[in-house]
Amino acid sequence: MAMESMKAIICRISAEEYALNVNHVLSIERIQNIRPVPHTEAHMAGIMQLRGSIVPVMDLRSWLGLEPTGQDHEGQAEKRIVVTEYNDKRLGLIVDAATDVTDIDLSSVQSVEMNEGSKEISRVANLDSRLILILDVPTLIDKLHFVFDQVETA
Repeated sequence: MAMESMKAIICRISAEEYALNVNHVLSIERIQNIRPVPHTEAHMAGIMQLRGSIVPVMDLRSWLGLEPTGQDHEGQAEKRIVVTEYNDKRLGLIVDAATDVTDIDLSSVQSVEMNEGSKEISRVANLDSRLILILDVPTLIDKLHFVFDQVETA
């Protein structure tokens, strides 16, 4: 019997690694023109145009409560926008780097109890002694539905 696995994009933010299920990833883009949207949450970088559609963009570092990188250009070339989709809603996630595409054996995945505000990270994978947090894209997009409402009615 074959082991069940999940194909995932591994992204880095600071020294931490996060996995995104490839079924929810449309593309990985270089940082491009992101237009700020007034009166949005601090973690919302703004909106960008991608192949004819407007995509809200979120700074994942800020969302996770990690320290900002500063304004220097060190590491800027590796930064990417991972464009995700769930229920026909798109969201761009700014990450420090998209480093790998890998199969995660589901037997290496464990649930973790997070506080109420962190339901978008509820599982962790142990890959060769690397602990990789699995980001639940559907939960994240559902949590940010207000952003899509603002952008769609603009």
